Amino acid sequence: MNYRGLELDAFQEQGFQCIDKNHSMIISAPTGSGKTLVAEYAIDKALESKKEIIYTAPIKALSNQKFRDFSYKYGEENVGIMTGDISFRPEAPILIMTTEIFRNAIFENPNRFQNVFYLILDEVHYLDDEDRGSVWEESIIFAPHQIRILCLSATVPNVQDLANWISQVRKEPVEVILETKRPVPLKEMCYLEKYGILDYKSAKRHLPKKARVLEEIRKPENLQAQRQGMEMILQHLFHEKQFPCLYFVFSRKECEVHAYQCQKLQFLQKKEQAQVVKRLEEMKKAYNLPALMGEQHLGKLLRQGIAYHHAGMLPAFKEIVEQLFADGFIKLLFATETFALGVNMPARSVVFHTLQKYDGVELRRLKGIEFQQMSGRAGRRGIDPIGYVYSNLGGDHISVPEINKLTSEPLEPISSKFNLGYSTILSLYDRLGEGVLTTCNKSFGYYHVSQLVREKNGRQKKRKLLNEQKTLIKKKLTLLTTLGYIQNQKITSKGRFAIQINGYELQLTELFYNGFFENKTLIEVFIILVALVYEGKKSDRPPYLPRPLYLLAVQLDDTMQHIYALERMLNLQVGIPRPNFNLTLVAQAWAQGCNFNTLQKHTNIPTGDIVRNFRQAIQLCRQLKKVCHGYESFTQVLDQCLLIVNRDEMNAQAQLQAFTGIKKSTIMLS
Repeated sequence: MNYRGLELDAFQEQGFQCIDKNHSMIISAPTGSGKTLVAEYAIDKALESKKEIIYTAPIKALSNQKFRDFSYKYGEENVGIMTGDISFRPEAPILIMTTEIFRNAIFENPNRFQNVFYLILDEVHYLDDEDRGSVWEESIIFAPHQIRILCLSATVPNVQDLANWISQVRKEPVEVILETKRPVPLKEMCYLEKYGILDYKSAKRHLPKKARVLEEIRKPENLQAQRQGMEMILQHLFHEKQFPCLYFVFSRKECEVHAYQCQKLQFLQKKEQAQVVKRLEEMKKAYNLPALMGEQHLGKLLRQGIAYHHAGMLPAFKEIVEQLFADGFIKLLFATETFALGVNMPARSVVFHTLQKYDGVELRRLKGIEFQQMSGRAGRRGIDPIGYVYSNLGGDHISVPEINKLTSEPLEPISSKFNLGYSTILSLYDRLGEGVLTTCNKSFGYYHVSQLVREKNGRQKKRKLLNEQKTLIKKKLTLLTTLGYIQNQKITSKGRFAIQINGYELQLTELFYNGFFENKTLIEVFIILVALVYEGKKSDRPPYLPRPLYLLAVQLDDTMQHIYALERMLNLQVGIPRPNFNLTLVAQAWAQGCNFNTLQKHTNIPTGDIVRNFRQAIQLCRQLKKVCHGYESFTQVLDQCLLIVNRDEMNAQAQLQAFTGIKKSTIMLS
């Protein structure tokens, strides 16, 4: 079977047949195998029949990428995007959304989706994410039943289990389409100190049989061995002509350090360098970024075919790096794992600088699913006959059982992270009353333990999980009732206010109903919102604040104390985060009109973190404006706040449109 001039693989044909039959499905196939083609067939069928498509992605970077790709393929007028930062053509027949935005929209206006043909859930393995996995479960459980669901992922080991759960909870057949063969086979190698580059089979003869304490691996001599390993691997890639290369480093700082250690290398010919310079000038003008060429000499690296990519960079710089990499101008890219999770851009080779990472809680080995997700970027379909994967084990001292767990043993199954937020509980309580507790019976976790009833202690596990989930919801209902969101088993006006806010709903509602925002200036409002969204690091030192700002911070924290006390009384283990004032001076400077280059002098917080948190604050500002209609003086302050702070680097929508325009002109010229 042919589609758009392409000979379809068997799993793609199967996906097409499912769409023709209007069936839901899960496609699990390796990275780069062509899963998206099935999604595009669903889009074609939807447009033919005057239906709509919702395409959800786990993160904004991937949403932006899909928006650009689909705009070129289907015409700009047919594609819209909603990510929190951006709301552009929301009535378009192809609507790109983050999963959180889709989940929120279900409760706000379920009738909005009456004409939707398919809901496409890209990277559905995010259901296993500790912080955000519940959003995926809720989207599947509560999506209108007339919508068919198309799930895509490269890494769902228990795919049949997941399909059976979706089928049960949505009362419809769900087909599993499984493809295990990679379009480009992988050759996996590693570097060992004293032995050089070996295949894993040979390397295992020299690896320890027992695991070592990971902290020991951070000793200076072991770090030196890692740096030597990097040099040896890069020399090997040069000799074997295995560039472009994605070099994964699990530290933002080290990502940049390693890139600058390679600045003597030159990958580009003079003609290519001239093209890069021209492209950079176009982007600098479009993004209004006068300092583009100067941020830590990134521009110089780009002209050499080298770059780095991590979450601490300005979003515009990340976009630039992604585009230049996709167009073949970057041959060596040092990146954190966010690149593998966020954008679909393969390379000939993938290198792991180490097989350990700090996950915010502890230093640990990579999981098999993480290793596979990143290594899957090796090998470009139609270009490379083989993809190459290298692990730098110099100084790592990984044991045989640990390497087996990563490379040859079955992947860890994804599991439920079901945990309803306050806004969701209020929405469900409005519909179901005490029946909100029955939603626990619909979770993926409950389904999973239900399958264990024949096992020893299976019934006990089932009862225990159900009781834990119901107890958590009951505690949250008690908190909401105590705070006045529910009264006489009905949602109060205060509760309806909170329902319309998604994220930080308790904080914003309490502040509003306690009169905290009264007589606050736009600068103070922005500072407050930034303090709510910024999490920071445990090691961060609180900044010195001038007395007016210090008093504002104290007042904000004091206003929230009754919530903290109530959470402690109810023994809610994961409470709402306390306001963090480390970005207060930066927020003040930005709201006063400071340009971004000057802004960086106020803090050592990475530029990407500043933009991300400011954009979150802007999103909260929009939500407040929407729910505070009728409060004229406050909405005027919010209008002024949005006008002042949503500018230049913070204006995500303007940057997306600028980038799309650049890309379109580039395609037309080529």
